[in-house]
Amino acid sequence: MNIDAASMAEQLAYYEVYAAQTRNQERLTLLQSQSSMITKIDSALDSLDNIIYKFTKPSGSFEQSSVSLSSEDYFSVNAAGYAKNINMDIFVEQKATSHQVAVNTSGAEPTDAFVSTGTMDIEFQGETYTINVADADSSGDGTVTYQEFVNYFNQEMDGMVNATLVRSGGEMKLLFSSEETGAENLFSITANTGDAEIDQNISDGNSSPIKSGQDAIIWLGDQGSGVQLTNASNTFENIVPGVDITLTQANEVGSASTNFTIGPDSDETISVLNEFITAYNEVISVLDTATRSGSDSEERGVLASDGSIRGIESKLNGLIRGSYYGVSMFELGLSLDKEGKLELDSDKFKEAQELYDLETIFCGDEGLFKTMETTIEQYADYTSGSLNRQKERISAQQDRVNDNLDRLDAKYDMYYKRYLAQYTQLNTIMNSMDSISSLF
Repeated sequence: MNIDAASMAEQLAYYEVYAAQTRNQERLTLLQSQSSMITKIDSALDSLDNIIYKFTKPSGSFEQSSVSLSSEDYFSVNAAGYAKNINMDIFVEQKATSHQVAVNTSGAEPTDAFVSTGTMDIEFQGETYTINVADADSSGDGTVTYQEFVNYFNQEMDGMVNATLVRSGGEMKLLFSSEETGAENLFSITANTGDAEIDQNISDGNSSPIKSGQDAIIWLGDQGSGVQLTNASNTFENIVPGVDITLTQANEVGSASTNFTIGPDSDETISVLNEFITAYNEVISVLDTATRSGSDSEERGVLASDGSIRGIESKLNGLIRGSYYGVSMFELGLSLDKEGKLELDSDKFKEAQELYDLETIFCGDEGLFKTMETTIEQYADYTSGSLNRQKERISAQQDRVNDNLDRLDAKYDMYYKRYLAQYTQLNTIMNSMDSISSLF
């Protein structure tokens, strides 16, 4: 009876490497879990940092404001959070417009012939731009179509003045318009193409623009008696610090100005603060999962023995317990519960808004958010953060464990071949003995 040499070799080779292979595989699993958990911590810190940056960026603000208008017909208001306690009356005398000139054509389709010689001069912002019509012949067939001319004109004017073909009452017209609004973007066109009809049509259109470029004009207060402001565009930026208004329609002469007010919005400020609280508590939850001691009812965290990870939560909680510009977070209604999670007393926070400069306390150079940004960067910075360095160390350990497993695979192959040869030889000997015994 023969022994199953291959099966026996597999079992014995497996026993030779089993203990070491199990230890290394368990080590690799732990390292993979640790790396995954550090990635989760890093991601949670990044999310918290992104929320904070909404407040600390140059155009950001912690305290939010609300806008109220007596009429929404004439302009809209975009206010930064720090703009507050504003009460203004505005009269819109006229909107800014672009300069537009329509020119009659004899063509019916964009592919019809326009004119193939001559020039056009465009006077724009003190400069003269000359268009050589013949250069518009992109097909090289000696004929310039309306579409070829439009394409070449737009290429040469590079967005300063645009040309397009439009249909009106069944007729095709050439429409020239300035890219930007405002009186400074007025232009004039003079044609010398050798085609009297075309030259005259351009002259007629130039002398009677369908819309003349003009600046926007508003009055702070009532028309004629208030302060007049002009602007090339319909958006008046920083009309007061942090406030932009965009005109939508001119007032009728003699009509009342539009009043708008901007004041602090406690509810919206609490809403954005809750975004921060949610992101902060998510970080604490991930850290707690990573570092929990474990018990009969819950598994031990994969980073429970890592003091540096425990230190992150301790550092963040210390920031919440700190004071900024002489004011503690507790005085503002922010506190930590027994699990280290952040919670808000909304009523206390609203009272604090009346007493303290919250914008400075949260977003000042030595405020909570700027301080927390610096702390988070120490851990989560992509290049220099301690979490990134820790992931690199774990990755190096994983590489070493994988090398060990590769060597164990090679040992397994060696043991397998040795045992297979031994049991194959044993089978050969046993078969030989069986043959001899059958002779007697």
